[in-house]
Amino acid sequence: MTTVILEACNQGLTSKALAAEPQLGALLPCNVMVRRGIEGDQSIIYAVDPQTLVQLSDAPQVREVADARLRAALTSLASADPITPESL
Repeated sequence: MTTVILEACNQGLTSKALAAEPQLGALLPCNVMVRRGIEGDQSIIYAVDPQTLVQLSDAPQVREVADARLRAALTSLASADPITPESL
């Protein structure tokens, strides 16, 4: 089974979140894992929901960053070509 881990942090959004809550640096949801399914005919994508950070902070900047990150990820996935097992 093939697994690929991608670094997906946006430096601008990361800086904004860390300026509001420096302690959240250890919890940033920057990694995305893509792996081939058991049958080999599908790809499975694992990622942490950035809204998880909102639950740990009262800073409005953290909510803004989490909302922007989630929107960007969903937009990217919606417009992306399907990931095939051969591309892993």
